[in-house]
Amino acid sequence: MSEHTMRAVTVKEFGGPEVLTVEDVARPEPLPTEVLVRVHAAGVNPVDWKTREGQGMAGLQTFPLILGWDVSGVVEEVGFGVTTLAPGDEVYGMPWFPRAAGGYAKYVTAPARQWARKPATLDHVHAAAVPLAALTAWQIVVDTAKVQAGQRVLITAAAGGVGHFAVQFARYLGAHVIATASAARHPWLKELGADEAIDYTTTRFEDATKDIDVVIDLVGDTHDRTSTRSLKVLRPGGLLVAVPSGVSPELAQAAEAAGVRFTAYLVEPDGARADEDRRPDRRRRGRRRGGGDLSAGAGRRGPRPRRGRPYPRKDRPHRRRLITLASSSEQQRVLRDPPLPVPARTPRGVGALHGGRGHPVPGLAGHGRDRLLRRHPGRGRLRVDAPVRGRGPERGPVRGPSTSTTAGRTRSGRLSTTC
Repeated sequence: MSEHTMRAVTVKEFGGPEVLTVEDVARPEPLPTEVLVRVHAAGVNPVDWKTREGQGMAGLQTFPLILGWDVSGVVEEVGFGVTTLAPGDEVYGMPWFPRAAGGYAKYVTAPARQWARKPATLDHVHAAAVPLAALTAWQIVVDTAKVQAGQRVLITAAAGGVGHFAVQFARYLGAHVIATASAARHPWLKELGADEAIDYTTTRFEDATKDIDVVIDLVGDTHDRTSTRSLKVLRPGGLLVAVPSGVSPELAQAAEAAGVRFTAYLVEPDGARADEDRRPDRRRRGRRRGGGDLSAGAGRRGPRPRRGRPYPRKDRPHRRRLITLASSSEQQRVLRDPPLPVPARTPRGVGALHGGRGHPVPGLAGHGRDRLLRRHPGRGRLRVDAPVRGRGPERGPVRGPSTSTTAGRTRSGRLSTTC
């Protein structure tokens, strides 16, 4: 393999795991404003295997196709005009979505603004499991629903990849969070910040709750008409965010008849969140019970995947978020690079944020309540920033009737990265 080629997992026709093949392909070159990233780990999401089977984002792809959107790695080269990143920077992101990003390869190119610096608390394997799920939850809770303190938020499939992030973000913003999941997941969800948990296997959520301001439906109408049932629990003027199935004409008609707002949603790349002051504590100082702020750390809450262990079933590649492939015998295995040296950490109890204060996943756990201690890229020193305070966002309608904003005390749950 020459310096102009690389190993990649390609798809030349839609189908099962057997259509995945490893071969040598041309190595991409970064265009102006782009960076070349050497991939150390790539995450697997439901959209990956759905697209491989001809569903998901299949209609936007061409063959040969290299799947993979969640990526963590190291910047190898930068194109002309790039000033935010440099060779050697550890980054992660979800580039190009919904177009093909080519994450199942040794190298990936994408605009520099679609990458964020990797948190020092996460290794590449765990960092690659974060971008799509965390950005989806963040963009729904903060940008789309504009969740406010005191609002009642119902999250279906709350124990899933997107759901467990949404629980934490909504709670951090001060919402009263109601989560649906199997009973075995209830203790973990309450630890993340859910105020109530409903066992969907024994109880219909429309029979257990009401007067909801925002429903984040991560199940969709394709399963038990979950989006349509959600209309029954929304208060007049409430908002339904229908994620996997979107909003059908029938659902839109039913929502308008019920006097509630509704919108479909699809995540988009947003690496700039790591460098802009958009984090919710920029607007309000959210607190979890007992004080303290958001923190992140792989395995600190919830299950952590065992490295080197295969998926339990080939048709459930979203259950553990490590990159996996299927051989011709349909036996799955985990592929990853040798581990990198453990990054230096800031003193315990003060922590730091990676690359700025705007990313939905803070960099190091336990930053102080009054000041933030940050390590600046390329410098061997730390700087203490002043406290950040501000006002919360104003809530605006998405579609349908307008509604008023309810206020309440800000409470939050601890942020936890689960792969």
